[in-house]
Amino acid sequence: MRALRIELRRSVAPWAGLLVLLLPLPLLLLLSGPWSHDPADWGSSTTTAVLWLRWFLVFCWPVALGAGAVQGMRDRRSGMTELLGSTPRPVGQRTGALAAALAVCLVVGFGALAVVGVVNVLLGGGYTSAAFLPALVVGALAVVAGGVLGLAVGRVAPHPLVAPAAAVLSLVLLTLAGTGLAEARVPSFTTRLAYLTAVIGDPRGTMVTTTWSFDLVQAAWFAGLAATGVLLLAARSPRAKLIAAAPALLAAAVAAPLLPARPADAFTTDTAAAELVCDGPVCVSRMHADRLPVLAEAGREALRLLSRLPDAPTRVVEDTTPQWSDQVPERSADVVRINYQMDSGLLEADVTRTRDELLAGAGVPRCHAANEGGTDEPIISALTVAHLTGADRPPADYPGHFAGMESVVESAWHRFRSHPEDVREQRVVATRKALLACEGTALDVLLPEGAR
Repeated sequence: MRALRIELRRSVAPWAGLLVLLLPLPLLLLLSGPWSHDPADWGSSTTTAVLWLRWFLVFCWPVALGAGAVQGMRDRRSGMTELLGSTPRPVGQRTGALAAALAVCLVVGFGALAVVGVVNVLLGGGYTSAAFLPALVVGALAVVAGGVLGLAVGRVAPHPLVAPAAAVLSLVLLTLAGTGLAEARVPSFTTRLAYLTAVIGDPRGTMVTTTWSFDLVQAAWFAGLAATGVLLLAARSPRAKLIAAAPALLAAAVAAPLLPARPADAFTTDTAAAELVCDGPVCVSRMHADRLPVLAEAGREALRLLSRLPDAPTRVVEDTTPQWSDQVPERSADVVRINYQMDSGLLEADVTRTRDELLAGAGVPRCHAANEGGTDEPIISALTVAHLTGADRPPADYPGHFAGMESVVESAWHRFRSHPEDVREQRVVATRKALLACEGTALDVLLPEGAR
């Protein structure tokens, strides 16, 4: 314990922990990024906050590696290698205290960062649960593995350029891995290799967490990497250094085939947050249970207006699935879904706006992924909402509206309105069927003569 206290005072370990804490904070608190927007605002839940902290390991892990390398070359750079080697105290004990000091400081820094995230969620009224703990533990283990590996690198190759080179190269590697995960669409072995780094990609929703199998495999890999770092620190002969690589090689050989081949397999729905709370035929997630009174009233009104259509829906349920940008929303004839993750503005919507959201597309979502936007969806939403509610014109804030669409929607409404009531009803019914089957272009069914 005395040796640990000495290392905490004389090593760079406290500074490494401080950097892990302070480096992401300005980005999280002062700048706008994917962590501050839908579908995964970092203040929405404790699990989402921790997943974003894992995302920031792309910057923190190189810091841990570089700091470890700086500290690892201390004995050689100070010219004390021979002196310390002649003492009766084993090298493993001397380096063990140093590794422990660095590990403690890195864990404290990353843990303090997690505390900031949890406090931010609490202050913002977000959802809290213990589901973030596995992701947090694996993240802390990853940071420790980086620091201990850096110590070993600095001890084995005590050159002044090694520490900055290791930090820069790891930053480049993690950035490339993160970019690869963001662009991954189909299963591939490169995705498995990317998960051998400290990155996990963007969280895709406020009710998303990592799978237990993913956490377990990554934990085993980082534990093997840390074990190799510790053994390299204690190794004195070339043979011992070769043997020290065994834990990392074994862990990589076991982990690589077991890691997810696509990002969608690394994440799953947070069952605690996504548990449904119902009021009759209307259900909302536990995370958004405070919206149930508004959604229940809006949902019953929407179901009443849709009941005149063939195979009318009978339930309203919140969509709690991960929100992948290339994923087409789930659809069902008997269920109308509302998605608070993709549009957090609905969390402040009144009954009328919520009802209109449910009526858009005659109760059926779009037939394209979120990254394949277009002008058809707002027109379909505006026309179907206005028709089903019997309004003289589409509402000003119809679902999916954006600047510049007003004249197009107005023209489309006049064309649609020029037809008799029974024709408009038939077209809405046909549009609902087209959206349920995702066949053809729904706007051509609703307005064959064109929107303009």
